[in-house]
Amino acid sequence: MAGFAKYTVDLWSGMQLDGEQCAKNVGSLEVAWTPERLADLKRKAGYGMSWGIEGHVISPSEAREFIPMLSECILVRCRTTTNHLVDAEDILDHEDAYRASETEFTPKHFERLRLRLVNCCPAEGRGLTRKFNGMFSFTTDGFPAGGVGKAVAEWIVNGEPTTDLRECDIRRFHPHAYTRPYVKARAAQQYREVYDIITRVSSLRIHATCDDAVLRRQQDWAACSSSNAGWERLSGTTRTRAAGFADGHRRDAHRLGGAGVVADRGCGACRHGKRVAMFDMTPFANFE
Repeated sequence: MAGFAKYTVDLWSGMQLDGEQCAKNVGSLEVAWTPERLADLKRKAGYGMSWGIEGHVISPSEAREFIPMLSECILVRCRTTTNHLVDAEDILDHEDAYRASETEFTPKHFERLRLRLVNCCPAEGRGLTRKFNGMFSFTTDGFPAGGVGKAVAEWIVNGEPTTDLRECDIRRFHPHAYTRPYVKARAAQQYREVYDIITRVSSLRIHATCDDAVLRRQQDWAACSSSNAGWERLSGTTRTRAAGFADGHRRDAHRLGGAGVVADRGCGACRHGKRVAMFDMTPFANFE
C-alpha cells in the first residue's frame, strides 16, 4: 500500500488541467497525546521512510507553526510532507455526494470524540456546520480490496506486474471469509479499532470457525488468541515472563506485543540448546 500510495502521489502531482495543478501538496499532521501513541508515530514515520515516504516527528512548538491553535498539551506530531489534496471530477451533484453512505447523526457516539477534539484544537464559539454518520470500507483481513491501474496495465502489457500483489488478490480469502456473519463481525471490529494502536496480541480475534488444540492447553498461561484461515490459534500470552525464559535482550514490547516478547525469549532459549520449540502449523495453508 505504501508503494501504491507513493506512485499515486508522484503521478497526480505532475498532472495539470488548463494550466492548473490537479493535486495540491498540503501535507498532514498526526497528533500524539500519550507515550504509547508517540512510540507508534515514530514507528510509522520510520516505516514510511523505508518506502521512500518523507515523514518527520516534530515537536509541539514546530507543529504550532503549521496550526497555531493546537493545544500545548500534545506530546508531538508526525508531519508527512507529501500528502496531497486532489481536485477530482464529481460523479454526483455536490448535494448528493455523500447520500449513498450518509446515515442519521447520533450525538451520544460523537460527544467523547468532540471533547478530545476541542482539547486538541480549541476553537471557542465555533460549532459544527454539518453533522452525519458516514461509513468506512474494510476487507475482512484489513488488506487492500483490489489492485490499482498501474499494476493492471503492467499485467496486460508485460504479463506480470512489478509489484507483489498477493495482499490485493481476491483469491487470498478462504471460504468462511465470504459468509455474511463473518464479514459483518470483522467489519464492525475494524470500525471500532480503526484508529487504535494494534499489536500482534491485540489483533483481530473474532469469528474463528475452529479452535486449536495447542490453544486449549495454554489457557492457564493467560493465552491470547487470534484467527488465521478460520482457526483460533495461540498468538501469545499476557505474561511476558514465561517460566524458565532467560531475561536476555528485551525487544520493543509495544511493537511486537506480548507474543513477540515471549517468542523472542523462547527462540533464544532454544538457540542455546537447552529446550525444544514446537510450532503449530495447523492454520497455515498448504499449496501444491
